[in-house]
Amino acid sequence: MNLKFISIYIILLCLLFSAFSVKGQQPFQDFEKEKTYIQTNHVFYKPGEQMYFKIYVVKGNNNLPVEESRVVNFEITDPAGSVVRKLKYEITNGYA
Repeated sequence: MNLKFISIYIILLCLLFSAFSVKGQQPFQDFEKEKTYIQTNHVFYKPGEQMYFKIYVVKGNNNLPVEESRVVNFEITDPAGSVVRKLKYEITNGYA
């Protein structure tokens, strides 16, 4: 009888501790998934050629322009994979 009481007490104690540990592991903020698309005027560029592009940032679930994100990071790489230039653009109504 005493062993049964101790085992029930241990199970309840474990459930209590697990409930508190899960509550403490909440993420800082729930972020919605986003998709980023880049539209360019050419597929390939020659060295020194002017590059025109537009960046679209949309919500992942419905493809509507994002409202929460404010900045998009943009990197230009060469064929070897080295970063040539890093740029930041402000997102306005889902476009940059």
